[in-house]
Amino acid sequence: MPDSSIEDVYKRYEFNKTEPETLMGLIKQAIETGDGVKDELKRFREITEKVAKLLEKKGVFRVLDPSKIKNIEAFRDVHAVGIDGSLQPVEGFGGYWFVPTSCARVTFDRGPNSATKVDVTANIEKIKEHDYYGVGGEAELRMMKSETKAIMDWAERHDASKGSVMFIDGPIVDPPRPVADKDYVKYRCKALTKCIKKNILVIGCVKRMKASILLDFIEKNVLTNKTDKDLIQRFAWDLHLVTAIFSKLVIEGAKGVLSTVPISVSDADAAHKAYRDQDILVNSLYMQKDATSRPIRIDFPVLKGYEENIEALGERIISTVYAWSYPGMDIPLPVFLAHNKCEVRKGCADVLYDEIITRSKSKDLFENMLNEKLKR
Repeated sequence: MPDSSIEDVYKRYEFNKTEPETLMGLIKQAIETGDGVKDELKRFREITEKVAKLLEKKGVFRVLDPSKIKNIEAFRDVHAVGIDGSLQPVEGFGGYWFVPTSCARVTFDRGPNSATKVDVTANIEKIKEHDYYGVGGEAELRMMKSETKAIMDWAERHDASKGSVMFIDGPIVDPPRPVADKDYVKYRCKALTKCIKKNILVIGCVKRMKASILLDFIEKNVLTNKTDKDLIQRFAWDLHLVTAIFSKLVIEGAKGVLSTVPISVSDADAAHKAYRDQDILVNSLYMQKDATSRPIRIDFPVLKGYEENIEALGERIISTVYAWSYPGMDIPLPVFLAHNKCEVRKGCADVLYDEIITRSKSKDLFENMLNEKLKR
């Protein structure tokens, strides 16, 4: 079976193991579903063409020619850092979970081709399931605290007289769950404030865009006609809208960096409002660095009372992200490296758990029996 990956072989193996009666019903359903999806895609294309014309007239989407970025080397020739955190919960025994967490900070002395330094902090969090509504939320909060500590540490050691850029893998404002921890929100906002005051350009790179921030903005601030608003509501997430319109622009011959205008998201939800109350205002834009890349969302914070041109800052952000992105990568190099350095894989977490269990064994029969029966 040449050119078949292990994953393909495994899929075929699982397919062949399925009972014939179940398989026949599923295959029939797959054919019907596929035909329905084909029709839906056709309607989706027609909707995209209508929406694209509306938004192009309003100037929501733009194309930037990279050759016209003034002094692009200046965006590359700076001190830069990429920061990312990772976790992998593993259910333990006796109501406890063991959660390996990691946070990586990759620094570039001056530009993408300069010397790099990697700092990684790793820990195994022991979380009692009974004490928290969701182990996942508590594990995520602890990981985000570690990431925020890395942000604060970088800001404190940075020389404010020198320009710097910080790429964070993920949004500036965390998922809604950690907002309940007000001390954490204050600490993270304090770290972001210190970065801004120390002349550090903070950029959050979001790959998973299951949000409707842009859709809500367009519906409330751009479109006025009810028919047009009904059209925009046909898109489930920002990702669907941005991917559809960027794809249409590429097919029509657009060359360069595709982007949206920057929009304020400080009133988007409770999480963003909590940051706003700490004087951190967040803006977002969506961009795709070239025709073959996937779109990403870019978040960038400013302090309340920021008086400069947000659109000009947005162009600077786009130019910086483009300058630090290599061919074949959807995200800037510092984010790519930080993500790979910190990632805690499922297999790794399982091995660590097995090591914990092995180390916990004793000569006592009762302890070993309890250990065996209560483990996951």
